[in-house]
Amino acid sequence: MDLEQRLLAEFGPLLDLGEVAAVLKRKKCGLQHTLDAGQGKFAEGLRGARRKVGRRNLFCAVAIAKLVEQPKAAPPRAAVGIKST
Repeated sequence: MDLEQRLLAEFGPLLDLGEVAAVLKRKKCGLQHTLDAGQGKFAEGLRGARRKVGRRNLFCAVAIAKLVEQPKAAPPRAAVGIKST
């Protein structure tokens, strides 16, 4: 089972900021800072995965999986928190 399938099975098609932070093993406030002020491929990819639903910012699970699997785009601790089945 690849990362995309695991994210979809565990969280569904959309993740909130806290769930993305948990997947990436980062703090929620640090991830918010990356979204607001971050530069580079990872921050751009994260902003590209963001979808506004009403007042909430949700992130596409498929886009997050692709972002994490890209070489040198994800932080070094990425995807450590996903349980393997």
